[in-house]
Amino acid sequence: MDEPIANTLKILRIARNMNPKPQIIFTCISYNAAFSDVSPVKLLKVPALKEVAVEGSKWDKLDHRMERQPDETLIRKKKSSSFW
Repeated sequence: MDEPIANTLKILRIARNMNPKPQIIFTCISYNAAFSDVSPVKLLKVPALKEVAVEGSKWDKLDHRMERQPDETLIRKKKSSSFW
């Protein structure tokens, strides 16, 4: 996983030095501990969500290697797509 992180950082560093700086938005998927905000069918299809997509878990954070800046948004979403 180190190579994708390194390549993403290259892009982020270029974007962060642009003037004007483009808006940088990160996303992650997370559900409440009761999983009342996710379809039971989705949990059957992807049972690992119960381990890695719980709000407040160690997986409910952006990888620190992304060097997220205070003006960069993190959106916690409920669906796989970040576009709808």
